[in-house]
Amino acid sequence: MLANSDSVVLPMNRQHRQLLIAGLATTVLPLQAATLVSDNFNAYGDGPLSNPPNTASAWNRHSGTGNNLLVQGGSVQLLQADTVGNKDDAHRLFDGGLKFKADGDADNANNFLYASFGVKFTALPTDSGGSYFAHFKSSTANEFYGRIWAGQEAGGKFSLRISSESANNGENATKWGQALDLNVGYTVFTRLNVDTGEATLWVNPLSESSPGAVSTDAWGFQGEVEAFAMRQGTTTPSSGIAGGSGSLIFDDLLVGTTFASVMPIPEPSGLFLLGAALLGGVMWSRRVRTR
Repeated sequence: MLANSDSVVLPMNRQHRQLLIAGLATTVLPLQAATLVSDNFNAYGDGPLSNPPNTASAWNRHSGTGNNLLVQGGSVQLLQADTVGNKDDAHRLFDGGLKFKADGDADNANNFLYASFGVKFTALPTDSGGSYFAHFKSSTANEFYGRIWAGQEAGGKFSLRISSESANNGENATKWGQALDLNVGYTVFTRLNVDTGEATLWVNPLSESSPGAVSTDAWGFQGEVEAFAMRQGTTTPSSGIAGGSGSLIFDDLLVGTTFASVMPIPEPSGLFLLGAALLGGVMWSRRVRTR
């Protein structure tokens, strides 16, 4: 993007304006067609996420010990800064009942699943291994893919990591680039190759070609991928020491079949400001030409 001092407003006639409007429409509308889940958690009210007991919710519990995954102020609270209670797992099925399985096309140009969401950690994971807190879910019990892990790092920081399926230890998952800070909001993107099991993780990417962490563990696919899930729980690796993922705020979930379909879309007010700026540019260019 050009800096303000370098910007240039070109003359815009009626045909140019129509093309611009058509371009904006084609930028937004195709994204909706590829979207499998869009949830900002604003419609559920404060209280348990899962249905039941929250009859307004599209999320269902598949594991855990109670109503511990909570919605507060339009965001989900995942609170696992210890290694004891509070365990709860919930998933949301893909819209339209869509399901995905390996199609035998290893180059996988048409069999990706993507997700993005906002996250802010308020308490560190319990140790370097930590635990996983989000993943894709199969129709087969306990088959979780593209697991996103959080582990503790030095200096009061944490890291995010990705595994294809392994649940043994977050230390064996692939770590994304750099350590992250508490009480800072990040946008996390993930991609799952449904044919090969390869999972990719990005934090605040500019595009799909941005550097990401790529899983290296093996997977054994079963069933069909049908949902995205959140997990408030611990993981016990071979060392026998359970790890927790920390406390975090989770919001603005998008799941789709393309990277573009999970790119957050500006609020309507932002689009209005963009339109106003473009209109101002048109009026300014007309004024200059009539002088």
